[in-house]
Amino acid sequence: VVTGADRRGVKVWDVVGDEAKALKDRVLGHTFTCLALGTRKAKRDNKGMQDTFVAMGTETGAILVWNLRKGKVVYTLEESKGGSSEITDVIFAHNSSMLVSGHKDGRVREWDLSTGMLKKSFTTGENSSGGQSPSVSKLAVYQNKLLAGFTQICLHDLASGKVIGKFQGHSSSIRCLDFNANGELFASGADDDRFLSIWSTSNLGSKTGKSSAIVREPLYLISLGSAPVSLRFTPSSNPPTYLSCVTTGGSALIYALPAPKNKRTKGKKGSSSSTKVTRIK
Repeated sequence: VVTGADRRGVKVWDVVGDEAKALKDRVLGHTFTCLALGTRKAKRDNKGMQDTFVAMGTETGAILVWNLRKGKVVYTLEESKGGSSEITDVIFAHNSSMLVSGHKDGRVREWDLSTGMLKKSFTTGENSSGGQSPSVSKLAVYQNKLLAGFTQICLHDLASGKVIGKFQGHSSSIRCLDFNANGELFASGADDDRFLSIWSTSNLGSKTGKSSAIVREPLYLISLGSAPVSLRFTPSSNPPTYLSCVTTGGSALIYALPAPKNKRTKGKKGSSSSTKVTRIK
């Protein structure tokens, strides 16, 4: 577990049972805004050793990548021209060989962690008045699918940066996003909304034209007693699919989602399984 302290320090914890022990503590000369954890096989290593990285976004637009095994910052990622805006979210992609960052100026940047260089930069969202694009508030990635949330959610093809789908239905900034294990579904929650939305991406993956599909109705809508803080799908692709959620009211909730239509199991009389989201805890 990685936590931030006083916005300038980072602690890494080893959690065993009900106890947590601080393993590493690092004070940084930056005010950071977000962090992400990623692992990959160490270079020039024949013993299967893993490198664990912590990526930390900052108010200045720089991203610090800390290698926990080496105990040092191995990359400081920032555009050579300068002027990059505040980092709002960071996420590892492609087995932690790439890093994707969301910015307050509405741009998304993809970084190559083998070289520490910027690979591409593109804008997500639209501003009808012609002004600055809305700030990216949250990111999620599955293979070449990238979700970028602000008040709506844009699904990008990560390879090209093109928008292939737009999901509308939230009234405030997206606070939490997550793909399920096979990337066919994702869940979203926003700052001022007392619900979770479950969306499908299965019919959008092959769309390559300039226009993008607009989706206004989620597959499922889950009512909550207070706004969501975080959510996470279980990593297994085997049904049932479970979704956990923590809310501002202090509730920790778990839901079971029904299987997709083509995967539902049928009973002896041929009736399909439940199509409702079920709260199990």
